[in-house]
Amino acid sequence: MIENVNSTEVRIWETIRPWKNQKQRRINFALNNFSYIVVIAETRKGFDLVTAYHLEKQHRREKLKREFENFSGQKKEGSAV
Repeated sequence: MIENVNSTEVRIWETIRPWKNQKQRRINFALNNFSYIVVIAETRKGFDLVTAYHLEKQHRREKLKREFENFSGQKKEGSAV
């Protein structure tokens, strides 16, 4: 998914998550139907894999879809993370 970042099959968005008393920038890669996600985190050394997994629960897929749509809306307005 990371190598095919420009594919129309992959959705990409950023999030900020708490990590070790700091805020960590994470890049999320998901299939269009949000059935699989890969998350990488920005570190001082570059980027590290946080997790990658299949999403079985529909409500979890919908939550990620809303997160993606919120990020996309912010990005279009020029106030992206």
